[in-house]
Amino acid sequence: MEDFNYISDEGIQLDEVDTMNYIRLKVDDLKKEGQSNEYIEEFILSDDSLVGDSERMIKFFEKILQEYKII
Repeated sequence: MEDFNYISDEGIQLDEVDTMNYIRLKVDDLKKEGQSNEYIEEFILSDDSLVGDSERMIKFFEKILQEYKII
């Protein structure tokens, strides 16, 4: 069983690896759009399509933010 994944409104489910890639790409897109760090964090963490182990997902997201030097 995977710890977290993404389920679209259309019912498409991404596995954990694809979900990690989705989060990375979304953060990258939002940074390119010039969105604030707070906006990016709120956008990702409030996405109801991300389901599963929220603690593990937040740790992964924090790692992404550190890579982008957002936090």
